[in-house]
Amino acid sequence: MKAVPGIAGIFIRWNSITNEGDALVLSYNSSSVQSGWTGPDWGSKIASTAALMDYTESPESLVSTIKEFKVDQAMLSQMQNAGMHPLKVAGVM
Repeated sequence: MKAVPGIAGIFIRWNSITNEGDALVLSYNSSSVQSGWTGPDWGSKIASTAALMDYTESPESLVSTIKEFKVDQAMLSQMQNAGMHPLKVAGVM
């Protein structure tokens, strides 16, 4: 399977009345966030979180949509199946 760089995951907004949903395959670009941390390892997550605070008004600069698609009950079941890769079911890989 060919890996797709920067995949953050699949977000599905499910309507339990119609048994259908809207899905987004999202990517995350962390390369623009530079914390500049040079201290001990235990502080790197704190420094990264502090650096992300600069992006609270512009999350679109870090997260983008790779693909939008509709999901029905059959497709959702395939995506949840342990033997299937959800990104392959979504047609991203």
